[in-house]
Amino acid sequence: MPRWRCAGLARRFHERVTPVPLTAGDVAAAVRGQIVSGGISAPIGRISIDSRGVAPGDFFVAIRGERFDGHHFVAAALAAGA
Repeated sequence: MPRWRCAGLARRFHERVTPVPLTAGDVAAAVRGQIVSGGISAPIGRISIDSRGVAPGDFFVAIRGERFDGHHFVAAALAAGA
């Protein structure tokens, strides 16, 4: 399927999905992680894997990939308010 068709399908799917409210504590409990910034009841608005685009209140997920390790960018994400 062409990339532009996938993007259109994703947009239509997103419009029909009801967001599930999550807190940082919910995610930490599910993955047996720890909260390093904010409180356990802090609501999660946006989720990002790119530290360059995070804003205050965003939830940053560090992913280890083939070219980059997101763990190297955690400090930058925290400095941006994630």
